[in-house]
Amino acid sequence: MAYLFFGLNTSSSGSNLTIHIPNINDVRGRIQIGLYDDKENFPKIGKEFKRYFAKVDSKDFRYTISGIPAGDYAIALYHDVNSDGTCNSNFIGVPTESYGFSNNVKPFLSAPSFSATKFTLSKDRTITIKLFH
Repeated sequence: MAYLFFGLNTSSSGSNLTIHIPNINDVRGRIQIGLYDDKENFPKIGKEFKRYFAKVDSKDFRYTISGIPAGDYAIALYHDVNSDGTCNSNFIGVPTESYGFSNNVKPFLSAPSFSATKFTLSKDRTITIKLFH
């Protein structure tokens, strides 16, 4: 389920980050979100600072993560349409399921860098990530 929280006081417990995906084509499956705080681990699955899963319930999707410490982060996410826990790809490794990165960086021949996708979180914030199909 996607949740949206308003008016929470996060001064001592971190900030809220809302991820908005405005272009979901198929309302089924789930979104897997990887939140990274280390350029050495980006965008390796299993090396996230935090990993989240949210059921897709709308073509205009929102998901809020609360209590994130201030700092620099990057997001890599994908729409796991068939809910198999894998970002499916073709025989040369190009994803066949929709995916996206913070700052809407579109990869060319390889995943984008942490520096290209990073953003600073110091207060509650909403970021929009468009999926590449």
